[in-house]
Amino acid sequence: GSDTETRTTYINVVDATPPPVVEGFESLMPSDWAVSNPDGGGAWVATDTTAHTGTYCLVFDNWNFPAFTQDDVTTRLVDLTTFDASEFTFDYAYQVRSFAHTWDTLQVWVSPDCGQNWTMEWENGGSDLATVSGNNFFSRFVPTATNEWDNVSIDLSNYLGNDGVKIRFRNIGN
Repeated sequence: GSDTETRTTYINVVDATPPPVVEGFESLMPSDWAVSNPDGGGAWVATDTTAHTGTYCLVFDNWNFPAFTQDDVTTRLVDLTTFDASEFTFDYAYQVRSFAHTWDTLQVWVSPDCGQNWTMEWENGGSDLATVSGNNFFSRFVPTATNEWDNVSIDLSNYLGNDGVKIRFRNIGN
């Protein structure tokens, strides 16, 4: 016997982008970024409800989707083959939800090989993640001032020489 199967757009060949790569989400979610939403609940979305700079940013709504979730958003491939140094920076804003035993965590993972293997390079959660003091009792936190944001810089020296570098943000909501 024999069998045939056709899969459309199953393999997507992507050219890696050389740095600097800058994404402000002003054109909404880039088509070459991947969102993973395994539970079908809340997901990473680009929104114009707030931003540190510009008009848009990425948001995960842990207020309206408070059950334990683990959702990712992954960048395009980045080519670090010809650089002597590289770093990844991002801004984030977070306020602790005021219910007992609830906390959210943000992780940043880096892959040198197109997403086959990952290393966690940064993690922060709960009150340590908070960029605004106090607890949020009544509604989803939306930053309204630039001082409600924090900046993180991650050294990517360990990934120099690789042409298939990807970065993944992981929201762990609880």
